[in-house]
Amino acid sequence: MKIRRKKLPIHLKKLSALNVRLAELTVEERTGLPSISRQRAEVIMAGGQILEGVMQALKIETLQPCSYALREGVIIDYLRLLEAESLPPVPDVEDKKLRDVFAVGRRYGYEESHALQVADLAEKIFDALAPVYKLSRHGRTLLSAAALLHDVGHGAFSHVIETILGFHHEDFTIEAILSRDTEVGRVLREFSAELPENVAAIIRGNFQRVALAQIVSSQLDADRMDYLLRDSLMTGAKYGVYDLEWIIKSLEIDEENDRLYVSARAVLRRYLQSSGFFNNVLRNRKI
Repeated sequence: MKIRRKKLPIHLKKLSALNVRLAELTVEERTGLPSISRQRAEVIMAGGQILEGVMQALKIETLQPCSYALREGVIIDYLRLLEAESLPPVPDVEDKKLRDVFAVGRRYGYEESHALQVADLAEKIFDALAPVYKLSRHGRTLLSAAALLHDVGHGAFSHVIETILGFHHEDFTIEAILSRDTEVGRVLREFSAELPENVAAIIRGNFQRVALAQIVSSQLDADRMDYLLRDSLMTGAKYGVYDLEWIIKSLEIDEENDRLYVSARAVLRRYLQSSGFFNNVLRNRKI
């Protein structure tokens, strides 16, 4: 069994002296130093200067190197992924990792109750599909983040403001998520470097796999499922009511074409009637 030795600390004064010495040597002379290969000899001086500059800027006198390298980091990340896959299906919206995402959405002034309900519905749909289609636990977290933030770019006065200002709220949402200058973009990157693009892809509807994105962005998504029932309740019109539990149980994935569909035609027909209610009643200026 190989015993990993503890690495010695790096002292700023000694590092500065070493950098001066290395600068006086040629590449061939640096190659002759213990444990220095030709490839490392060409970059070690630049690396030493960068490290010295960082330590000076941050006023660090002593730095303790980690005993682990990039290889171990990759292995640890993979083990964490395996651990995440074994977790029970608890609500991701309550996960501590997504609390910052939730907090940013709140500061953006989005409709909190709607976002939480969409995330809850998205997770229920995911949990119903996961055992059959072997969906990963990581995909569930991506889905929850996208559901929480899907309306971050939504303007006031519903969709009316979009025609006035000439933008679609989903485009504005995606721009905010992908930007390195927005708070929501920074929070997502702190969680994971690839999270902003994955969340944006789900909202756009072109995430791979597409069926997963359709849970949040399609004609049969959790967003529409929520607002049809909510608006029906708020207007007192029963035309928008449909059997939510039945439709969730009837959702399946067409793996050949990578799409979400409803296997029970009766509940699909009722859902389409509810969608017609939204267009004919809620958008009627006379009502």
